[in-house]
Amino acid sequence: MSTIYTTIRLADTSQLVRVTTITQGLQGRPGLPGPPGGTAITVTATAPTGGHRLVLTDASGHLIYADSTVRSHALAVMGMTSGAADTGSPLNIVRSGYLEEPSWAWAPDQPVYLGLAGVPTQTLPPAAVFSLIVGFPVTATKLFVSIREPIILSATP
Repeated sequence: MSTIYTTIRLADTSQLVRVTTITQGLQGRPGLPGPPGGTAITVTATAPTGGHRLVLTDASGHLIYADSTVRSHALAVMGMTSGAADTGSPLNIVRSGYLEEPSWAWAPDQPVYLGLAGVPTQTLPPAAVFSLIVGFPVTATKLFVSIREPIILSATP
């Protein structure tokens, strides 16, 4: 409980002291945990969103999948979702840090790029207009997410 004292000086040079007592409200619901040793943000999914996909927000503020064939996505990638979410649910987006997924089969000596429709890949799609390294495999199933600067490959939008 806290007490706030407010002194008000009146025109006739007298003073009025107002005492306000406030109490702490209820604690809110905790957010999703971030990755150890990394950075992440939590957003509200604006559509059903898959896990381990690279995302950005469009001009309307909606979360969409990033794509290496869309030049305007080159500088807009927010990060990789750490799991799936339904519309209106909290969604953790990792910008840097470790993510592990048992279905991955990364070659640990090669970087991971943004592919098509938010899917990370180690083979850049032939139609890609930019190259964006999004992470480096630590093992076949563990990725260190680290969004790098894009390299524009084609002037085509």
